[in-house]
Amino acid sequence: SYTTKGFSISGMTLPSTDRVEVTFDSNSTVTNVGSVANKIKDIRFMRGTEDVTASYANVDIVGVDGTLTVEKRSVYLQSASKTWVYDGTDHSEHTVSAEYGDGFVDGEGVTYDFSGSITDVGSVLNEFTVRFHTGPRSENYGVRTFFGMLTITPMELFVDADDASKTYGDADPELTATVKDNKGVTVTDSKITYDFTREVGEDVGSYKITPVGSELQGNYRIHYIDGSGKLSIEKATLTVTADDKTKVYGTDLTLSSTKPTKSFTITYNANGVEAGDLLFGFGFFPVASGTVGSIASVPVALLLAY
Repeated sequence: SYTTKGFSISGMTLPSTDRVEVTFDSNSTVTNVGSVANKIKDIRFMRGTEDVTASYANVDIVGVDGTLTVEKRSVYLQSASKTWVYDGTDHSEHTVSAEYGDGFVDGEGVTYDFSGSITDVGSVLNEFTVRFHTGPRSENYGVRTFFGMLTITPMELFVDADDASKTYGDADPELTATVKDNKGVTVTDSKITYDFTREVGEDVGSYKITPVGSELQGNYRIHYIDGSGKLSIEKATLTVTADDKTKVYGTDLTLSSTKPTKSFTITYNANGVEAGDLLFGFGFFPVASGTVGSIASVPVALLLAY
């Protein structure tokens, strides 16, 4: 509660030996925000301990009431700001990081009710409201709230192409990759999408595979490792089989040929020789001759030209 015995005198100058004593109304007191009249109850002139009011009979004494006013205390509250890397969980920060202004009277204060939270990449206000504790009157305070920011930044992921292989002449296999976080831990549920490019070439050898795609995908920032995989093209198997032949004893049988004919069979990759590949220069020779029975022959002088 606030009271005052302060007053001022105007309109006359008192002798240095005299003074004025003023008595105020006991109800002139104020506690909460608002105003009351500071009422004068009695005015006396004193000289030392002697009441000399009667000697001022020629003075018209007028008491003018003042006003006692209690103004609001200004309180400014700022919620905290915080940043996390995306991890799929909900984040919040229930902290008021700063209090400015007049502050709360000792023993009085508020409870903070926070509503701000964030899960995915982006930023939201760290919003909150206040509830006054039992006892304090909210009208005695001018509370202003300021909100910090809650922020989620993308998780960094690294895409490494896996090695692959195929046989010469086959179509490329389905290419795959391994996704890891910045700690090298494999991530299997990121749901990111990507494609592949590979070094041009279809001959036997090794060719670089590089994953490609968008850098930012939802909650992730993607790094694609250039040439992180390789495609190995391996040799195909070409089989030439000599056909069985029959002759009458004493007659001649020619086994040689300068180009593919029905006299032998070529088996290659279940599809035959690849388009554009030339096959020439076949001949055959028997491994034995001269008697009735079966003998073996083998193909020789096989050459593939490209």
